[in-house]
Amino acid sequence: MNLVVISSPKEIENETEKIIGLFESGLDVLHIRKPDWVFEKFEGLLKSIPPNYYKRIVVHSHYKVIEKYNLRGIHLTGKYLSVIEKEVLKELFRTAMKRNLTLSTSMHSIKEIQENKLKYNYIFLSPLFDSISKEGYTATMNKEEIKNFLANYNSFPKILALGGIDKSKVEEVKGLGFSGIAVLGALWNHEGKTVEQFRELREKVLL
Repeated sequence: MNLVVISSPKEIENETEKIIGLFESGLDVLHIRKPDWVFEKFEGLLKSIPPNYYKRIVVHSHYKVIEKYNLRGIHLTGKYLSVIEKEVLKELFRTAMKRNLTLSTSMHSIKEIQENKLKYNYIFLSPLFDSISKEGYTATMNKEEIKNFLANYNSFPKILALGGIDKSKVEEVKGLGFSGIAVLGALWNHEGKTVEQFRELREKVLL
């Protein structure tokens, strides 16, 4: 089962040190999501991370950084997809394939996944549980319906669970049949224990 960490959208104290600590503790994929950051600040965070970790980093914005840094991939946000022209999107997919980058996005229902025609590597399905990081972002999906859908799913793109997941919910997520989980609030809401929380969560995922 894959485990993905999404950065806090806010600025975190000693964020670079915590990110490095996550990688050193076995994190394979970090999504950097900073929707309100200008390019210079966003790139500054990237520059502060040792280049040997770049192949584990996916970005949610400022996609032009893929021209300068040897990153893992691009996450296309709903906001971006709502404004991008079709030809530009096709070119982005071609560039990603040429550079062997992953492409991912977020969806919020089984119907969205069924109607999707784009060749993503994986999709976040959210919110599975009430969000830890977003107040008022509550789960509305039927878990039995999700379980039945995933039991008959062709496994590509991979579907990862997102929303309200902490170590206490890992077994339930596994039982639903997801390919992996993505977490945010479960780590960053414990700023003093982010890496420790990740290690405990990773242990549950690997069991």
